[in-house]
Amino acid sequence: NQLEPVAAHALLEGVAAGEHVYFVHSYAAPVGAETVAAADYGGRFTAVAAQGNAMGAQFHPERSGPVGARILANFLALPC
Repeated sequence: NQLEPVAAHALLEGVAAGEHVYFVHSYAAPVGAETVAAADYGGRFTAVAAQGNAMGAQFHPERSGPVGARILANFLALPC
């Protein structure tokens, strides 16, 4: 499915709107204040969430090709 950036965040640095990532689940979190990126599949849902130093992705970055690799690299580059 495609990512729709909702808020600026270091995890999405270099990731363009409409990039495809690999989802395998049918459950989803609603879009809220912590949503960094959303996706749509029968309804809009949170694809990436972040609050402080807690971050998560609904999709599998390790299976999402160059886009997932970029997000993982961005995560590793975050200050500790």
